[in-house]
Amino acid sequence: MKVQFSLDGMLTPNTEVEIGGSIYFLKNHYSPYYQLDLVVIEGGRLCLYFRTTDDIPQNLMVHRNYIKLYPHVGSVGLVVLSKDTHGHDDADLTYDVVTCEPDEDGRAVFHHRRFEATIEYPRCCNLNCNVSKRYLLEQGFACVQHEVHDGHDSIEVFSAGPRC
Repeated sequence: MKVQFSLDGMLTPNTEVEIGGSIYFLKNHYSPYYQLDLVVIEGGRLCLYFRTTDDIPQNLMVHRNYIKLYPHVGSVGLVVLSKDTHGHDDADLTYDVVTCEPDEDGRAVFHHRRFEATIEYPRCCNLNCNVSKRYLLEQGFACVQHEVHDGHDSIEVFSAGPRC
């Protein structure tokens, strides 16, 4: 399975963020040294946990690499694209989209929506993470899950699989 992600809010001046790991991780979390391992919404925060790949130099090795963002309407969000290809015929694509929207009281809360579709080749290779809910629906994706974080429970958005 191939995974890509796009994280919004890291460059917004008033976004509250907590980062664990090294300075190198902070500046290079999209590098091939790190793989997205787990995404959850818990404690009112969007939490991304990363694992290091075997290619990382020892001097850059830090075991706790994570980014936690507090809700901020309109700027904090995430799109994770998971692609499971079937040769050169088609691929099963899953988009996990996390947005931050105001609730009835105007407080910022996270919404998780999962969109799925089987897309034929070569079109399946041309899709990326820069998408919106409207675009996905126009492309034939179905919204198969919609969860709103209540501030108490944990929502698992994405998992790369079993952990050691």
